[in-house]
Amino acid sequence: MIINIFIYLKKKELKMKFLNIIFLDDITRQNYPQLFIKDDFEAVKIELYNNDVAEDERYSNQMFELFKHLENDLTIIITNYGLEISPKGIDKGSAIKWMIENIYNQYDLKLEDVMAIGDSNNDVPMLQIVGYSYAMANSSKQALKSANYFTSSVEQNGLGEAVLDYLYRLKNIVKKYMLHEFENIERK
Repeated sequence: MIINIFIYLKKKELKMKFLNIIFLDDITRQNYPQLFIKDDFEAVKIELYNNDVAEDERYSNQMFELFKHLENDLTIIITNYGLEISPKGIDKGSAIKWMIENIYNQYDLKLEDVMAIGDSNNDVPMLQIVGYSYAMANSSKQALKSANYFTSSVEQNGLGEAVLDYLYRLKNIVKKYMLHEFENIERK
């Protein structure tokens, strides 16, 4: 099993202690999320997946059973390769909403004008919140259900097709949001 942990340590002296935890036995590793609820440090995101099991949702569901008792405190997303665990309410959808409210608020940008492209269950919150959501041809069932538009797979240039489709649909919005810096430039 591979475990990727994206963590914010509040105390520097915990870094070595935490690194030692990673190399403990499997039983200790199964209790990882319980370690992150303490005040000493916060997990931003934990990814659990098995590199020996390629895109097998049965494995993901088995892993979910180990952690489902923490669903009230954490966001747990089943992917086709494992689990993604993050603080409650933190996902790609909440990140886009935060960006609109805090970074792009000066441009009066609205979620219904934003584009997102995804293919996995971890993309679902993002696909549900924006107006122009595209699912790739090889997407998970949940991603396909959540998207407003569809495109080819990555190998078939689906990303490029989706961007071109979005630009075509939003000619005026593209000018408003993306070319705002060039409004006062004289044209020859």
